[in-house]
Amino acid sequence: MSESRVDSPLVEFLAKELERTQDELPKLARTHMHALRLSRQADFDVLEVARLGEEDPSIATRLLQTANSSFHSRGLKIRNVEQAALRLGVRGVRYMLYVAVYAQMVFDVPRYRDLIHNSFRHSVIVARLARRIAALGDTDVDLAYLSGLLHDVGKARCYQLAAAHPEFGSDYEHVTAAVHRLHAKSGVAMIRDWSLPREVINAVARHHSPTSDALECCVALSDTIVHMVENPHSTPQE
Repeated sequence: MSESRVDSPLVEFLAKELERTQDELPKLARTHMHALRLSRQADFDVLEVARLGEEDPSIATRLLQTANSSFHSRGLKIRNVEQAALRLGVRGVRYMLYVAVYAQMVFDVPRYRDLIHNSFRHSVIVARLARRIAALGDTDVDLAYLSGLLHDVGKARCYQLAAAHPEFGSDYEHVTAAVHRLHAKSGVAMIRDWSLPREVINAVARHHSPTSDALECCVALSDTIVHMVENPHSTPQE
């Protein structure tokens, strides 16, 4: 990625827009915020999440889809959110909630829909790999999964802002380079009010330049590996 691409008018514009629109950042729905708090409790009750699903169709849908997926299905289709929560268990429900919360923050931007979809898919794979790497040491596997899932959450916001100004949108490589430069900062701004552990916020902020912190390194390594697998002929991202 050349400096002319990185230090471009679009980078400067997006940086200013991210700063100007901080008060306009989307907020988590009440049920999603409650679900996120529940998921971090030591005595996590999956049936309480099922009750949330009765209030929030997006949580109910995600519960049922996950419970009836090929990975979790036992040949019996589940149509009840309580049964779905019990089938998934504590860890399965926890990971499902993380994905549901992230999905709520993914904007529908027609111009860049494929890029945003690919970013979401990439993040899910990074989360799964980060969980596996964390399990090899003493790093919290749940925090690794959540950090991996959220590491690129700021990209959708950057693409949304770029799409609002078509004069910047004709060169996808240009836009992608600018989003790459700013998405970590954008992501931290989006998740700072979610009552997440400080370690998660740091991992999102530093996933391209980790310190010696084990969680940061775990997420950065997972991100790099997945990028290399997805784009075997490209140079590593900065």
